[in-house]
Amino acid sequence: PCLEGFITDVTEAKLATEALKEKEYLLSESQRIGRIGSWSVDLASNALTWTRETYRLYGVSPETFVPSAETFPDLVYPDDREELRESIRAMLAGEHPKAMEFRVVLPDHSMRVLSGRGELIFNDVGQPVRLVGTVQDITEPKRAEETLRALNEHLEQLVAQRTEDLTRMVTRLQQLTWELSKAEDRERRRIADILH
Repeated sequence: PCLEGFITDVTEAKLATEALKEKEYLLSESQRIGRIGSWSVDLASNALTWTRETYRLYGVSPETFVPSAETFPDLVYPDDREELRESIRAMLAGEHPKAMEFRVVLPDHSMRVLSGRGELIFNDVGQPVRLVGTVQDITEPKRAEETLRALNEHLEQLVAQRTEDLTRMVTRLQQLTWELSKAEDRERRRIADILH
């Protein structure tokens, strides 16, 4: 009887796997904390890939939702779909459109505002191979912006009202000053007539 075998040192592969898991964890946590998801589209297969945070931002689960060119637009608020399509068209044409803001309706019917941007990736021979991008939750800053805008409008209304009130008071004071001046003139003439 004879026993043959071989031994392979897998230390480097194991260390590389652990390092990759650590980097994936750091990326996932960074995206969660920053409320930023990422996505990519393989142009050859048209396969759309999302990170876990991207699913969370859209209010869907990777277990129940398969992102695709057909299903993704349904998550976007209807009024914002055309602008989103135009932005995707521009990216596919190799343009660099600015980040766009759009709304999504979550399963609980609440609204979230997202900012998204992407760009076309080319291979070594200059052919487009992938579309990649990010999406970020900007709901809180947008709400703060709306609150600030409402407060500014209210403040402008108060300033306008106070200005109007002051203008009326100044006009009334000018009128009273004029009436007092006239009364003084009449009183001077009356006293002058008596003395004369």
